[in-house]
Amino acid sequence: MSAPRPVDGVRMRTFGTEIVLQHGDDLHLLDPVAGVVWQCLDGEATTVEIADDLAPVFGGDPSAVRAGVDAAVASFGAAGLLVDPDAPLPAL
Repeated sequence: MSAPRPVDGVRMRTFGTEIVLQHGDDLHLLDPVAGVVWQCLDGEATTVEIADDLAPVFGGDPSAVRAGVDAAVASFGAAGLLVDPDAPLPAL
C-alpha cells in the first residue's frame, strides 16, 4: 500500500494517553506508536515517508521504524480501517 488512508466513518478518541478508533460498533485500542502512525495516514504520504519522518522522533533505527509502520498499517488494513489502495481518491 503506497499511501494508505482511512475509510470514511472512523472516529479517533483520545483518553489520556490511550487512543481508540471507533468504526461502527468496533473499537480498536492503539498503542502509542500505532496512534501516531494512524494520525499520519492521509492518503498522500507513503508508508516509507511516514517511517522516515518518524524515525528521528522515536530515535529508532529507520529499518525498525519502517517495520513498525508496515505492521501497524497491515493491522489497520486487516481490521477494515483502510481504503482499498486501488480505490480512487474522493473528489474535492
